[in-house]
Amino acid sequence: MIKVTALQELLKSDETELKKLDIEQLRVALGTFRYFARVLEREINRRCVSRPFGNIEENKE
Repeated sequence: MIKVTALQELLKSDETELKKLDIEQLRVALGTFRYFARVLEREINRRCVSRPFGNIEENKE
């Protein structure tokens, strides 16, 4: 799994640094971001079963 510090370094990239990357490097970065977003969604859902991530309806309890 990617370390949070490594992800923070990736997120600090500015547009000029991104332009230096080739298409495969960009695809790997995008895949990493998507993977980490899913990890975060699963953790949110695990902690809050009554109101899962992405649920836009009001809770009718």
